[in-house]
Amino acid sequence: MAKGAFMSVNRSKGDHETSTDNCQVVFGGENGILYVLDNYKILEYATVGYSITEVLGISHSQGKSDYVLCRGHFPGVYLYHEGKLIIHFETNDWVYAISLSDDRTLALGVMDDTIQLIKLEESIDR
Repeated sequence: MAKGAFMSVNRSKGDHETSTDNCQVVFGGENGILYVLDNYKILEYATVGYSITEVLGISHSQGKSDYVLCRGHFPGVYLYHEGKLIIHFETNDWVYAISLSDDRTLALGVMDDTIQLIKLEESIDR
């Protein structure tokens, strides 16, 4: 699970709709689906297609919706924004650990006893 503002949600309030960026929680399941918990409602965010074991929220540098990075029973990690797949970073084996540094370098611990470092470029913050 991770907290952040992962998607805009329109809610009816009286006669008008409001868009909120309240704190949300994203989580994944063995069924391969990412979900967002918003205002006590569970919304489907994206379908990965593989069992998900960890999610990480990554803030958008321009204040837009946050990114979702996930790992699981597949070789690599997937990066999503607003429910759409942005990048699939492939590895030779399943990823068992992920960490993000302050300079936006992603460290992946892979089951083949390797560590991969990926610098998240500003180009993903379009």
